[in-house]
This record gives sequence, structure tokens and C-alpha cells, in this order.
Amino acid sequence: MRWLVAFSTLFATGAIYAADSDLLPPEQAFVVEAHAADQGTVKARWIIADGYYLYRERISFEIETPGYQLGTPRYPAGKIKEDPFFGRTETYRHQVLIDLPIEHRAAGGATLVLIARSQGCADLGVCYPPQERRVTIELPKQSRWLQPAYRLIAAH
Repeated sequence: MRWLVAFSTLFATGAIYAADSDLLPPEQAFVVEAHAADQGTVKARWIIADGYYLYRERISFEIETPGYQLGTPRYPAGKIKEDPFFGRTETYRHQVLIDLPIEHRAAGGATLVLIARSQGCADLGVCYPPQERRVTIELPKQSRWLQPAYRLIAAH
């Protein structure tokens, strides 16, 4: 609810991203990329332009590809910011790397599509609307012998 009120305030004051030549487009201010670290972990990274920051509580993920399930993301500690609109909140600057445990639950391909959602602001006092990006990730092949032991035991 606090976010809705804050966005209403931002919209009413004209502070939401507009065609201001001093601001980067969101896809340049907040570049997201992801890759498979191994069969069970995806690493998502935002490269955040100087003068911009992301809100930790506004970062979320979803796997669009059937047969995969996302575990609990492992976020690094951020910096606490006293935000005039959102109050005390954790933020990231420059870059943030987040580990995403994934579980292969059913027959699926060698790729998965990760939906990465985020929201951030510029130090100029302008906040961007929430962003959503889809990233296609190539997964390494997993042999039967490299599967976690609990899966091998459950198969017998």
C-alpha cells in the first residue's frame, strides 16, 4: 500500500521518468544479465549506471520455462537509504549479483527463460516505473551421476 501511495505522489508531481535529456532510458540505467553458474544455479546481475540505484525489495524473479522451479534468491547486503517517498529501504548501486537456485523438476530443454523484475531511481529525484526483462539462459547438461544424491536415492 505504501508503494501505491508513493507512486501516486510521484505521478502527481511529474517525477516519474519522462523524456528528460539528463536521464538514461531504464534499459541503459539498469542493465540486467544472467547466466548459468552450474545446473542448479543462475547468477543474475544488474549493472547500475553512476547516479542511479535499485530498490532491493523491488527486485524479483520468475522462471517462465515449464519444468523448472526457482528457489529462494540469495541477495547480498545493500545500503540502507532513507528515501523521501518510500522510507527506510535497502538499495544497490553500481552492480548487484544475485544467486538464484533452480531445480529441474521435469523434462525440459537446455535453455530457460528468466523474468527479472526491478525498480530503481536516479539521484536527480526521478523514479522509473517497475521494469520487467526476459533473459534466455543456456544451461549446462547434467549427467545422471552429477545429480544431487537425494534425487538418486528417490529414484530407487
